Amino acid sequence: LSDQERDLDLESKLLAEIKQLESTQKIFKQDLSVKFPAFTSLASPGPIALGKMQEKLKPKDAFVTYLLGRKESFALLIKKNDLHIARIPSGEKAIATSVQSLRKGLQPQAGGLGDFDIEESYDLYSQVLEPFADKLQEINYLTVNPSGALASLPFAVLVTEAPESATPKLSPSTPWLSKKFALSYVSSIQSFVALRSRDKNTSAPKAFF
Repeated sequence: LSDQERDLDLESKLLAEIKQLESTQKIFKQDLSVKFPAFTSLASPGPIALGKMQEKLKPKDAFVTYLLGRKESFALLIKKNDLHIARIPSGEKAIATSVQSLRKGLQPQAGGLGDFDIEESYDLYSQVLEPFADKLQEINYLTVNPSGALASLPFAVLVTEAPESATPKLSPSTPWLSKKFALSYVSSIQSFVALRSRDKNTSAPKAFF
């Protein structure tokens, strides 16, 4: 608007209202963080030190997180006493294409499921987890913090061994990743720490009957 069209009194009033709302919001957030610290840590997570994160891992736990780039990506594996980084040769676009192709075999088509691409499943596994295979041998529970296209990938259906034939078929012996680990997913390292901090065994104060 031009200076002639502007209403300076109205602008001043609106600016004062905005400042008042910002002040009220700040007070509300401070009050919320005091009364409900666990909720605040989930809603507005701050940086987490590696040591604090590892404190929440049990000896047979592992946590894997991903950073997808344009031409290449990276995976970070965190264990109770170890930290490992692996380079993934594919960028986000290529990974998204693979995930989309794999998911087609999980979607109902003409009254049944589509043809599940075992080779594609193994190819994805070979990129996102196989670099850590030797580091995961003693692991029972794997928590995944996916990003980008990996967030829509059900890691449980990744195949951990290369197909033996040119036209592999699903069978009871198919080596699914879910046969190796119990799997769970979190949206961030901060949410993992917050959830594990609340993971305490409690007993009922009174008998049910």
